[in-house]
Parts: sequence; C-alpha cells; structure tokens
Amino acid sequence: MSTAKTFAFIGATGGCTNSCLAHLLLSDTGYKAIALARTPQKLIDSLLRQPGITESMIADKLTIIKGDATSVIDMKKILVIPQTDGEKSSAPVVVDGIISGVGAVPSLEKGKLFSVKFDNPNITEQSSTTLLMALREIYAERDEQQEVKKPILAVVSTTGITEKDEKRDVPCLFKGGYEYFLAVPHEDKKKMEVIITAEGNKSLFKAIVITKPALLTGDGNLSTAKGLAKIRKGTEENPAVGYFISRADVGEFIWEEVCKKEEPRWFGKKVTLAN
Repeated sequence: MSTAKTFAFIGATGGCTNSCLAHLLLSDTGYKAIALARTPQKLIDSLLRQPGITESMIADKLTIIKGDATSVIDMKKILVIPQTDGEKSSAPVVVDGIISGVGAVPSLEKGKLFSVKFDNPNITEQSSTTLLMALREIYAERDEQQEVKKPILAVVSTTGITEKDEKRDVPCLFKGGYEYFLAVPHEDKKKMEVIITAEGNKSLFKAIVITKPALLTGDGNLSTAKGLAKIRKGTEENPAVGYFISRADVGEFIWEEVCKKEEPRWFGKKVTLAN
C-alpha cells in the first residue's frame, strides 16, 4: 500500500484552501488530494488560474468528488483513500489530513447602504458537524480488531471572535467594523471552533490546528503571496495582531507548517496570522 500522504480538501474552490491545494499540486512530495466540490469544473478552473498548475497535475494528483459539505454521504467519500490495483483492507484507510476553509459568501444587498448578506450564514457550523458525523460512521465501520488511523485537521477560522477574558487579536481600529459587518460569519466560525474542540470531538483527530487570519485579501492566487517569511504568527497567549493577510499566504502556511510537518509546533493551537 502506498505510503504517500493524502489530504482531503473542503471548500477548495477559492481562497485559503485553494492556495494550499495548489501548493500540494505543485510539490514534488508525491502527496495526493481528494476534494469535495458542488461544481467540479469550477474547482478545476480555479486551479488552472494558479501559476504553474497544469491539467496533467490535476489529473495525476487530485480526485474530485461532486457533492455537498453538508451531506454525510458525500463527506465520507473524501475521507477514505480510494483503494486501487486490487488493494484490500479490512479497515477503512482514512486520509492523513483534512483541510477545511468553508465559509459563507458575502454580497451587498441591493438598495441598502452598507448592508451585507451571506449565502448560508451557518455553513461553517453545518459542514463541521457533518465532518464529525462522517468520521464517526467511518470509525464505526472498521474491523473491531484494527485501529483506524486518525487524520490531522486544519481549519480556517478568523481573528475577532475572542472572548472578553482573552487577549485581543485585532487592531482597535477594526473592532467596530468587525462587529457590524462580520458579526454573522464570525458567529458561524465561533460555533465551528466550539464544535471541533469539544472533548468528545477532539478525539476523532490526531491533532487540530485552527488558523485565525487577520482580514483576508486576494482570491488565493499564489501570485499575490508575500511568502512564508512575511507572515507573523501568534497564539492565544500572544496573538499576532495585524490588519490584513492574503489568502494565498494563509494557504502557504497551512501547506508548509501543517501538511508537510510530521509533528507541527502548531498541533493543538489556535494560530493567529497577519502580514
């Protein structure tokens, strides 16, 4: 059986997750990817816009599953590595890692000044719940004599959702705007963090890394990245307070500092990121 790592991607059509997936496709590590997409061609088109990505790379390294992130049946399809060449296993072969950047898509409401609406204000919470349910079903289906390996989980959350007793992780200048314009998606991200870090749920993973970027810029295209060396990193105890960070930089951080590391220093951490 192949020892190359396989990562599952949720919400990979654009942004941080798309950037991370592009790094995997461009790498010479031999890693593979499985992505869930409601519109597979949209994902392919977004990857072909990334510098250096070719159709042959996508065909060789990426399996795209058409489906919805709120469907347990669809979610299970990307969490188990497809068996090829007659390989058989009495236990499900779970992916090595899961990268999720699911989030509500904003748009301006017509006829209303400074009013923003979101396509699905609960999508992050819903997809996280679906992921947990899917993993539980996969583990339950294993042979009782065999232990299924557990994946790492890296999710994209946000700064600006700290509790009153936690250190501030956004500039004071942004605090009002965050609370007004981003209250809905931030509440969704907060619920996601609570769900995946609950004691009964943490045990489903080898480790969890929650990335909490500053206000995101760009569309995740690698040409907009400033590079890993320009990213400031912090934790809950000592947050990296900043105004902006590009989606491409967040994706590179997840690829370099989580996916490629055997025991990342960020395991079990909430990592604030800013340029």
